[in-house]
Amino acid sequence: METPLSTIELAFDGVERPEKLTLHVAEEHDNYDYDNDGMHRQRDHVGRWQDVPEEHLLRCVDGLSHLAADGVPYYLPAAMRWVIRNFRDTDSRLVDWTIYQLAPNREDKNLSERYDRRFARFTMPQWRACEAFLDYLLSEDTDGDYIDAKVAREARSEVRSKIKQGEQAWVDNPLPRRDSEIES
Repeated sequence: METPLSTIELAFDGVERPEKLTLHVAEEHDNYDYDNDGMHRQRDHVGRWQDVPEEHLLRCVDGLSHLAADGVPYYLPAAMRWVIRNFRDTDSRLVDWTIYQLAPNREDKNLSERYDRRFARFTMPQWRACEAFLDYLLSEDTDGDYIDAKVAREARSEVRSKIKQGEQAWVDNPLPRRDSEIES
């Protein structure tokens, strides 16, 4: 049986760490420090996202919202995994901040476009992993005792919209079949 954790693992496995805007750099950009990226990057984990130390995630919560399209698919699954494992036993902002990454502000054109750019590289399995993450949290905390359930529902709606768009794109433009697959 597939779990949200295994779905996240499979969907994001092999995603490489961003070259420039890493988590500590993004956190310092939140503090308006744009002049010391190299120094901040040295504090970042090098390797698989599965091995990002939880201390980095907890220290750089605000950095999540400053990540670019190459950083979101690397750091977001690490944050989602941490949230699934810890949301009941923590008061860390990382719980809701992770959910907020998946909920765009569609009323603000600039923020809406930024969201779309940040998630432009997501694959269908990655969107489904985000849906599994939100479904799990909402099924475990329907009343919002541990999570911001209202925003989680909004985020899930957005994620499902992305999935539906992807499915429709497939229907409209399926991959060409090999000759061996075409019936005569």
